[in-house]
Amino acid sequence: MGKQLKSFFTAPFGDPIAVELNGSVLSLRLEEAATIEVESLYAN
Repeated sequence: MGKQLKSFFTAPFGDPIAVELNGSVLSLRLEEAATIEVESLYAN
């Protein structure tokens, strides 16, 4: 099972973004963020 990731902040021009993971805030370039596999916790 993976970890829950929360979108925290997006820079004015969209890059980088900040996400919260396990209580820590991480800054990621969009190129790096694109490699993360995401599954919604909410059913459609």
